[in-house]
Amino acid sequence: MHAPGWPAACSTCWSQRARSALACWLVMVASACAEPVENGFLAPRRSYPDEPPSGAALRLERSELPPGKTKLRLGITPFESDERTRADLAPLAKMIGDMLGVPLEIEPAASYESLVQAISKGETDIALLSPVSYIRARIQQPRLQLVARVISQGVAEYASFIVVRAEDPAQGLADLQGRRMAWVDRISASGFIYPLAAFRRVGLNPEKLFKSQRFYGTHEAALQAVLSGDADACAVASGTFERLVSTQGSDHQRTALRILHKSGRIPFDALVVSADLSADSARRIGWAFRNVSSRTPAGREVLARTWGWRGWVPSDDATYNGARALINEAEALSVAALPPAAPAAEPAVPGPAGLAPLAQPKAATRVH
Repeated sequence: MHAPGWPAACSTCWSQRARSALACWLVMVASACAEPVENGFLAPRRSYPDEPPSGAALRLERSELPPGKTKLRLGITPFESDERTRADLAPLAKMIGDMLGVPLEIEPAASYESLVQAISKGETDIALLSPVSYIRARIQQPRLQLVARVISQGVAEYASFIVVRAEDPAQGLADLQGRRMAWVDRISASGFIYPLAAFRRVGLNPEKLFKSQRFYGTHEAALQAVLSGDADACAVASGTFERLVSTQGSDHQRTALRILHKSGRIPFDALVVSADLSADSARRIGWAFRNVSSRTPAGREVLARTWGWRGWVPSDDATYNGARALINEAEALSVAALPPAAPAAEPAVPGPAGLAPLAQPKAATRVH
């Protein structure tokens, strides 16, 4: 039956065209489904990175290293206490060192800035840099070699959490008016730069909003400040919160804190190699880290005590362009231009009765 007012011939022609179009569509769908699968995805889509070389291809000859160097040093951003960091990453360091044929030593940094300086000046050989630290180090040393970035829980990005005590009346960022804020470090992406932007986006000026602000040096110490009552809110990395509170915290800690706000799609830390090492050596170091993966039993065992890491994937400088934009925004604020934390450590802040301390806070800088 043809449409009213249409000639029968036109209606027939229209029906034939519709059937032809439907047939073409079905052929296209069938072709897509029949396309070869590459690494878990259809060929035209993004695929997993190729597997890196392994075995003898990773080994560094002593002659390739700078004169007198008998080991490599891996600088780590100060997420937690130095002792916890060394203990948690010791299995990883051994595995990487064995693959490279050169011992790898873990060096927790005293601050974000000190790690930037160390890798920029060649005082450490390899570093895991937060996004903002990477950008700053790349400016100071353009020949810094980016070889990979961390992935965690199957993703390559994380968030910043603004955390308060469970009984705190605050329901939104504006409710922190006149309160005490604990930041991590002036060049921490999740502990300062990204949450700072979150306040600005809703029309809140942190310089006027808070009664006081303070840098605590590590995510662990910032959390402890809220737990102990030294601060009303803190900004920390989502993974650190999950690890120290949700997973490893005491029953009291798991119920003592809550997340007030989440912000950011922050790329995970950049794995960089000093400009003092050759490009070939840097490539093999990157391959060694990419060989450590939660997809293997040995990799899962080594990564079990890290901050939720599941391995490393290739990366490029453009990955961190979003962080660059936020740095420019933060630098327009006087609070972002504060000096780094004072060198003298302050005494530990005692926690409430029955609350196991997460760590002793490092040196901090107060902002009024």
